Amino acid sequence: MTTQIIPAILTDDSQQAKDYLLEVADFAEWVQIDVMDGLFVPQESFELADLIGLPEIEKVSLEADLMVQRPQDYLEICQKVGFKRVYFHLESDVNVEQMINSLDRMKVEKGIALNPDTPVRKLKPYLDKIDAVLLLGVTPGSQGQKFKNKTLRRVKKVRVMSENIKIEVDGGVNMGNAKEIVERGVDYLAVGSAIFAQGEAEDNFDNLKSLTSNI
Repeated sequence: MTTQIIPAILTDDSQQAKDYLLEVADFAEWVQIDVMDGLFVPQESFELADLIGLPEIEKVSLEADLMVQRPQDYLEICQKVGFKRVYFHLESDVNVEQMINSLDRMKVEKGIALNPDTPVRKLKPYLDKIDAVLLLGVTPGSQGQKFKNKTLRRVKKVRVMSENIKIEVDGGVNMGNAKEIVERGVDYLAVGSAIFAQGEAEDNFDNLKSLTSNI
């Protein structure tokens, strides 16, 4: 199994978001956009509308991590931008079944995200109705945090509950822990600061791919 490395863009600056997209569009298949409303998490992100019509979006597939209180209010703009996968948080103010149905009608991949302290058993009623699970390795909202090692056990628990569900880990992923995370059975790794903070993004991306391939 080869785990997919997904550059994650978390910023309140739309120009920085565009620059990051331009930087990774030639080598990444997927890119994650972190969406924050200042309510579900203290931080706010840039306006998603600023991405509409960007040529870079034609080169990559976008996924959204909706770290917002009312994810249902963001579906229209997600569709306009052209997201292919949308995660909403189980802890948000949402009717889960209705949200899944709405994403189904949008014909995008459906995902549920879980904060580190939310028991993974709460996913069980929905695993046969969604495509992917996003497990946060840090408290959501800011980059550069230390990875919570209990996430490794959480990955294993989700995999026991479902052999087929796609599992993504996001937050605190770096060169030092990526291999160990993948060994637990992860399909996707969302990586922010370890790709963008230092050095060349493409070199960092390639190094992560080498570390995690064919495990």
